Amino acid sequence: MNSGAEQTYFSISRKQKSYRTFIMETDYLTVTFTTEIETSGTNATAASSSVASTLSLNITDSGTTEYDYFTTASPMPTGSNVTTAVPIPYTIAYGELVFASIVLLLIFIAGIIGNSMIIWSVVLSKKLRTSTNAFVVSLAVADFLTCLFLPWYVTAFLGKDGWPLPKAEWLCGATGFMVFACTGASLYNLAAIALNRLIYIIRPFQYKCIYRPWTIVVMVILTWLIPGGTIVVFLLVGIGGFGYETVDYPSCSDLDDIAGADIFNLVQTVVGFPIPLVTIIICYTWIYVHIRRHFKNKMARQISQMNHMKTATSDAACDRHEEQLTEIAKQELEITKNLFLVVCAFFACFLPFFVTNAIPNAGHFVFYASLPTFCNSAINFGIYASRHPHFKVVLGCMIKCQYSDIPEPSNVLKMILNKQQKY
Repeated sequence: MNSGAEQTYFSISRKQKSYRTFIMETDYLTVTFTTEIETSGTNATAASSSVASTLSLNITDSGTTEYDYFTTASPMPTGSNVTTAVPIPYTIAYGELVFASIVLLLIFIAGIIGNSMIIWSVVLSKKLRTSTNAFVVSLAVADFLTCLFLPWYVTAFLGKDGWPLPKAEWLCGATGFMVFACTGASLYNLAAIALNRLIYIIRPFQYKCIYRPWTIVVMVILTWLIPGGTIVVFLLVGIGGFGYETVDYPSCSDLDDIAGADIFNLVQTVVGFPIPLVTIIICYTWIYVHIRRHFKNKMARQISQMNHMKTATSDAACDRHEEQLTEIAKQELEITKNLFLVVCAFFACFLPFFVTNAIPNAGHFVFYASLPTFCNSAINFGIYASRHPHFKVVLGCMIKCQYSDIPEPSNVLKMILNKQQKY
């Protein structure tokens, strides 16, 4: 910096962010910042110089660009106190945020109704009260809570001047926390379902010993405690955080610009995804290999039986017993296939998000790829209602309001039906 050069001091203020070096050029003002920044909270002070900047932003105000940052400039040597607002735009236009808001509201409506019906169906029918369905209900609760907080995402998207509820900023942080925790819980519940189906198919005689009521309760708690508890522990020690995030577009998410953000993101990634993902892959691969071997052995037995004559009585008894076992096996296989389809839907919804996140400077694509991740919270109802051999019967009766036709009605349903008959 030349000794005789006039210095101009600037104050940069943005929630939880201070950028060390960049140039801003607008119709109103050109500002060059050096790396000489003293930070205090969310404010920074810098002196202009001829040092080259590493980032250049050319901004014009056409009346259609949405702005996030506001910078003030004050020429100190003259003693004046002139301030000029310099807005920096989001990379996502406001019209795109409106479109995303409509999509999220549709997901909110579908998810609240669908997941409520899944939970309510288990309440109404004893037939659905199986150990596997304990995890299905837990998954539905996670999806329900995710959908319940979506309106606050819409609030963040549509707020033009920051978070529109300044006295309730905690809602945005709570929304980010709940969505991340529920997404982790969903994945762990899918892993618990995969493990449940594996034990049922390869160890049917030990299944009931393993899946007792108290062990099921412990397993369900763990599916929530591992992802949610990990986040809470790090928040309590001051690592990471959730709130109103404004990188590329406004949202309620984890903050990338606070102390320990990198560690926080790494822990979420390691704990939240690889462990349940590996469990799911191993379980369903094992199930596939076991079923394939089982049917090969069954075919061999059938061929062997055809080559040996038996008495009519023993033949009939064997056939009846085999038919019963075959029918049970078919139902359980159909349930396993249905639940595997739920897993496939989960990864189909999240895969675009993970792929685009790995691409540098793909903010626009990440924004649109994040929408299917919310869709996952609303689509499981359609899978159960159309393919699950037990759920589709109960859900069909509920949709048609034929509650008296629900198989194996629970005490709750009986009480409701009795009250209806009195009136």
